[in-house]
Amino acid sequence: MKAWLAALVLAAAGTVSAAPIDDLVMAAELNDPREVLSLLLKGVDPNQPDARGRKAIFIALRENSLRALDSLLASPQTEVNTPNAQGETPLMIAAIRGSLPAAKALVKRGAAINREGWTPLHYACSGPDNGVAAWLIEQG
Repeated sequence: MKAWLAALVLAAAGTVSAAPIDDLVMAAELNDPREVLSLLLKGVDPNQPDARGRKAIFIALRENSLRALDSLLASPQTEVNTPNAQGETPLMIAAIRGSLPAAKALVKRGAAINREGWTPLHYACSGPDNGVAAWLIEQG
């Protein structure tokens, strides 16, 4: 109990902060492009998972945080084809969420449309009917 109280007091005093990667994931979740960019400029690795194993690009896509996603994609270090623990790529998540703007931004940045096994097109067909599937077919 005393340790918890001490941690609470230190946190309230501003002397305890989250790890930079946790801050990046939170900024992606809150759709805060300025904070995302600031953390990237400070050298935070956009591909590193936070303490809960989440990567900023996947959180931005899950939350439809398009402005934060744009800031992440502005970094040449952000990997757009690396799958998550379930084997899903960022483009697959954009497709199943029905986010055509995110899908277009990812492909423009180099995300692969075709891959072995399940593809972003499979995911688009499983999500809302919003034009992502048709757009992916047009892209080849």
